[in-house]
Amino acid sequence: MTEAGQHFLKHVATGIEHLDHAVRTAGTIARGERGRLRVRLYSSIAAGFLAELLGQFRELHPAVDLQITEGRARDAIREVREARLDVAFVVGVPPAGDCHSKPLWTEILLVALPERHPLAERKE
Repeated sequence: MTEAGQHFLKHVATGIEHLDHAVRTAGTIARGERGRLRVRLYSSIAAGFLAELLGQFRELHPAVDLQITEGRARDAIREVREARLDVAFVVGVPPAGDCHSKPLWTEILLVALPERHPLAERKE
């Protein structure tokens, strides 16, 4: 993991509200004031609050080259290990022993079925 990635994850542990500060600091460490921050997102979380937050970061820090890509968790973790990414947001992956990881949020997954569907009566 790069120095920028390690610093970023250290600050994420304190909560989502500190995410902007961590990205800004990691970008500064990566290349000074005109740095680069390489981020990989899993496609299912690329929208919503994370996209908004990264968009705000771009507006607040136009001098930082924020490189965002989408891809599989397995590839993202490998690229963090190889220092080709600074940070990766992944879903459903057990923590890698040689990478720092922090859960950011949880979601309840629901299914909608027609009332007469055979599974509609089941509780689970």
